[in-house]
Amino acid sequence: MDKNINNTQAIFRTDNLSLASTLRYFNFKISNIARTLPNTRHVFFEFDESNKLKELVKDFWGETLSVEPQKFASVLKSTKSLLIQDLIDKIVLKGKTNEVEVMGHIPINHLNIGYELISRDSGITQRRKEHAF
Repeated sequence: MDKNINNTQAIFRTDNLSLASTLRYFNFKISNIARTLPNTRHVFFEFDESNKLKELVKDFWGETLSVEPQKFASVLKSTKSLLIQDLIDKIVLKGKTNEVEVMGHIPINHLNIGYELISRDSGITQRRKEHAF
């Protein structure tokens, strides 16, 4: 939880998806979704801070809130979709071929992914060079 003063309006920040979804469930609007670094998956949900919000956060951590399960599941899903909207830039439906082209970016700098250059020349190609007719 962080507090920042921005234009005299206090901002409540959390990286907890469940807490952010709970605040949305109780009709608090996300004012911003901030990534800690460009191209990372770690985000902070920002809300305009108020006494009512502070009390709700206190009740959340005190485990004294009650929610309707199906409605909360729907809010949780829509909160997750806000994160995905950041990744997808464009979706193109390709005519009558039932093909869909999705363009966007997936941050991979924190994943254990590597790459290497692989030659397209196989052993057969090498033998043809050595034993040309």
